[in-house]
Amino acid sequence: MQVGENWNYVSFYVTQPDMLLNTVFNALEKTDRDYVKSQREFSEWYDSFNTWYGTLVSVNPDEGYMLKVAKSGTVKVMGDAVTFPKVVQLSKGWNFLANPYPVDVDLATNMPTPTSMGAYTAADPATYEPTNTIKAIRDFAEWYDETLTGAAPMWYGPLKVLHSGQMFKFKVGKSGSVTWNENSGATVASPPPPGRRQLIAAGWAVDSSLYQDTMPVTALVTIDGVPQSKGTLIALVGDEVRGVREYSSKVTFGPFAGKALFMMDVSTNHEGTEEVQFKFSTDDVSAVALDKVVSMTDGTSVGSAIAPLLLVATASSPVVADNRRALRAGQAPVTPSSASPVTIVALVAAVAVAAVIATTRARRAEM
Repeated sequence: MQVGENWNYVSFYVTQPDMLLNTVFNALEKTDRDYVKSQREFSEWYDSFNTWYGTLVSVNPDEGYMLKVAKSGTVKVMGDAVTFPKVVQLSKGWNFLANPYPVDVDLATNMPTPTSMGAYTAADPATYEPTNTIKAIRDFAEWYDETLTGAAPMWYGPLKVLHSGQMFKFKVGKSGSVTWNENSGATVASPPPPGRRQLIAAGWAVDSSLYQDTMPVTALVTIDGVPQSKGTLIALVGDEVRGVREYSSKVTFGPFAGKALFMMDVSTNHEGTEEVQFKFSTDDVSAVALDKVVSMTDGTSVGSAIAPLLLVATASSPVVADNRRALRAGQAPVTPSSASPVTIVALVAAVAVAAVIATTRARRAEM
């Protein structure tokens, strides 16, 4: 299992007689105060004593873990594979859910089956609820039952793959158990989302590994009364970019069926309540300020496919060019003096014209 610098969500699909931290993470190059935690326990690495120390002593395939390291490396565990069916106990609220599969699998067909959830009876069988959410270190999905979809119930969201060796945060409305079964055979490769590579080059990017958690946001973006389907939604805390979604998803059910929704993660380390502001870019050059500010606290989710957060901008909304981003070749920084998008276009045109004039003069001077 490969782990990167800073935060990782990890889980194990094999077990061996010795699952102590010192054994499991033996191959990993550790640095003083590297950190691993389960949902309730934790330990830190102490270089001077060459050991992990804390309330978390060992790991197992029944739960997931968060691992923070200063250096990327490899975790190696050789042992017996998890056997199926595998029953896992869950508590009401958030759980660190381990992934038992040794390969990447499709989320929709491989999520565990609810088998006993709280006060469910034969007349009220175990099932997921619309408040149930699963989150990876980036991306999430939520459960929508047949009363909401008008057809078959489904997991809906940008998270579509259960990656092998990764842990997921899983929110349920009642305590109980779920059962993992043999995978459906629908193994998948997860390509990067559309436009991701371009956006990293342009600078609208968040390093998810710097943060412990995320806040799922599902939003409908409207500019001058027109719902947006193409563009980039950006979430900021102060001037720090905390979330980016560079594409939309067209919802297929509910009151917003046919509408394009932006489903994004806003990264956080839960350092008190944080105020999240939003911008939207249609040209990857400038971004218009949207009208909502959301308070982000531990466990918060904002909006859903049937009741999205409504983010609105008009022609009079503030427009700000972000000069901190890496500019593409031949692109000049833009500093708008007006709040109108029309002014932005005019300024870009003026810069282009000025560049042409300067080039022409330079060529004449050489002749």
